[in-house]
Parts: sequence; structure tokens; C-alpha cells
Amino acid sequence: MKTIITGLALILCARLASTSAAPQFDDASDPANDAAFLWNGFNHTWDYNHRAARLGDGIVHQSADGTSCQATLRHTAASGLGPDSAAFTSNFTQISASHLRFASVEVPLRLTGAEGATLFAWSRVDLPTGAHPESSLAVLNGFDMLALGSADKLKSLDLAVGPTRIASDGTLSCAAGVRLNAGCDSLECPPLDQTVDMDVFLEVLFIYTDDSTALATSTKRVSTALTWDKRTEIFPTTVADSITGQGQGSFPAAALALRSLHLSFDSWHHMLEWQTWVTPTAYDANSGQLQFSRTLFFKQWAQGMRWTHLPESLLAQRKSGSGTVGANLVLIQLAEGAAEAQTRAGTIDWPGYNLPPDDPAAVSAEQASFTY
Repeated sequence: MKTIITGLALILCARLASTSAAPQFDDASDPANDAAFLWNGFNHTWDYNHRAARLGDGIVHQSADGTSCQATLRHTAASGLGPDSAAFTSNFTQISASHLRFASVEVPLRLTGAEGATLFAWSRVDLPTGAHPESSLAVLNGFDMLALGSADKLKSLDLAVGPTRIASDGTLSCAAGVRLNAGCDSLECPPLDQTVDMDVFLEVLFIYTDDSTALATSTKRVSTALTWDKRTEIFPTTVADSITGQGQGSFPAAALALRSLHLSFDSWHHMLEWQTWVTPTAYDANSGQLQFSRTLFFKQWAQGMRWTHLPESLLAQRKSGSGTVGANLVLIQLAEGAAEAQTRAGTIDWPGYNLPPDDPAAVSAEQASFTY
């Protein structure tokens, strides 16, 4: 197994060695849990730009029974005061393999601190498997972030799941964490509120097996640098890429997953659009190479956005800037099984008018299932 550890993931490696209160769950030893939905990222676009009141995408509440897998595909979005509509696409892969076991958990984290400070929160996640895993990994299967008070603009954001460790009793452990720099310096921001308060929920999916020949993984870091001004609108570019693992036909099926997401900018920015997604397009078991398309993109403004939801959208601001959008990917190769990439598209119509970000209007959820 090849491992690349950068940024927040490096911190999580060190944190895992210490003790911390953590989510616990003990229902993953069920031998029927041999299938899952793997998150492959998302595309989110507002009609005009906003602070980060609420944003999320991912897979929750999933289970399998030996013949079918069920899950909830969820996207969340809230803009705060101004009403708006958000279009989104969620990317995921349906994966099944009789020699693998899957277990998911939601990890709650809270960030509180001064605007402009880099805030960090993490949790250790322990999974008692009731077995003796020989190989394992954990992936980021989604996220949801909600402002507890006044919403702020992002300067940097990292969401990450660290490497797994296998204890002598078969318990799997990993660390999951978030790092954030946010604040607000524009006209709509409350002048006396100089703090950042945010709840972040990370979806973590464990994958493990007691057969060391059933699973192989390789990782790859991808990123895109962006620069924009206030005159020329920018647009996303989809890139053809590849990741190579073990060949010689030993692993006839493969899937792609995410270990971390990364945003970093030159200053605090309103967000109009964020895209971080990957889609497998072809796999060659002889070479061990999986080809995929990817888009890593952030957009601060668009032509005509001020006229989309009058009168509130008239306050939408253009600001020049630069930044980087990145992700850590993991190739999951299967000695037997199947993997199929899928997408889900939808919209969220946010009423605005200071509805809290935990209002049901901020959630688009769809029950999904597949048979195997």
C-alpha cells in the first residue's frame, strides 16, 4: 500500500497516537455489510455569492443485507439572510465485494475561535470489528458544515480522514478532522461579532478485510490553482487523469474515493460555486491503472448574479483573488466484486430571511439502493 500524507492528514497521524473522546459504534461485524456507497465529491452553485451559512454533501445512514445496499444521499445549503437557489450534483460509486466489510459513522466536530485564526478540531474514531482484519482503510464519505451564529467567509478549509490502525483485538482506529480559517469584513457582517462558531459533521467509511489479498490501495494528491479578477468570469475545466495501483490482473475491479478536501485563498471570499469531484471512466486490471475525470474549482462571482433574486442579490460583491482547490484520492482495487459510478442532480430553494441553517429547507435528501 502506497501512502501520501500531506497537510491536515499529517496532523491526524500524530493525533491518532493520543487519546481523545470519539464516536463509537459496534454494529459493523455483520457479515452482510459487504456493499456500500462511496462518495466521489460534488458540485454546488448558487445564483449569487454568499458567506458559508451551511454547505454539505455526502452519504449517510447506509447499510447492506447481503443482496441490497441502502443509503441516504444528502446535499445541504443555506445562505442566511438572502433567498437563493442552489444547483448541485453529487458523485458516488456503488461498490460490493464479498470479502470486504463496510462500516460508516458520522463524526461531529465543533470549531470556535477568533475570526482570522486557523481553527482545528479532530476526533479519534474506533470501530470494534469483532474480527481480525488484515487490511483496512478509512475514507471521507461526505461532510456538513453549519454556522452557529453569524456566517463567515472562507479563507481556508481542510476536511480529512487519516490512516487506519489495527489493534490486536481487531479494533480499527482513524482520526478525522477539520481545519478552518474564516471571517467576515464586508457590509453585511455584524460589526460586533468577531468570532467563528461552526459545527462540522464528517462522514467516515471504514473498509476492511481479513484476507490480505482481497484489497489493494494507492493514493494520489490532485490540485488546481486559480486566479480571478473582477472583470473576466472564470469557468471550470474538467481534466482527464489517472492513478495506478497493482497490475497483472490480480484486481479485476476498482473504485475511487476521497481521503481529504482542501481549499485555500488569498483572503476571505464569498462563495458562488465549489466543485470537487472525480468520476472513474476506465480501468485496466493488467496495468492496474484507473482513468478518471476530475474538476477542482471555486468561483467567487458570475455575470448577472446581482439581478437573480432582487432586491437582496443587489448587494452581491465581486472581489478579485487567487487560491487552490485540492483533494487526496485513494484507488481501491478489488480481487473480486463490482464498482459502478453514478451521479445525482438536484436543487435547493433557500427561503432566506434569517432562517437558521438547520432548517429542513436547507436539506435535499434522497433514499437510494442497489442490488448486487
